Amino acid sequence: MSRIRKGLHTVIVYPRIHSADAYGDVVETLGAGVPVQCNVQPSSANEVLDLPGGLTPTSVYRIKYWPGEHGGAPWPGTSDSLIEIDGQRFEQRGEPQISRMSSTTGHVKVLAVAYTQGRGGGANVMG
Repeated sequence: MSRIRKGLHTVIVYPRIHSADAYGDVVETLGAGVPVQCNVQPSSANEVLDLPGGLTPTSVYRIKYWPGEHGGAPWPGTSDSLIEIDGQRFEQRGEPQISRMSSTTGHVKVLAVAYTQGRGGGANVMG
């Protein structure tokens, strides 16, 4: 097992849960955090430019996760999950990109963008 493919970093993935409150309004809460061993890397300029909204003054990281190194467990996040990296919150942008070229090189790539309070639910999500 490769130390690189196993992952040198640990992030925590929080799924967002949408439910109706007593008044019928949709409320977002965070599910239980799932620790994930992976690699966190700076994103490329092209990856940032390809995001909706283009280049913005915010932190964007590329996360690589090899399911084969973790018993085939899939990436636990979805397009609206929150990801904690070194104590800072990020939002997963888009669905995970899955590379299936071979069992050796197959991996999942996720883009994590710095969380901005007020986007995606504001106080209901973080509060």
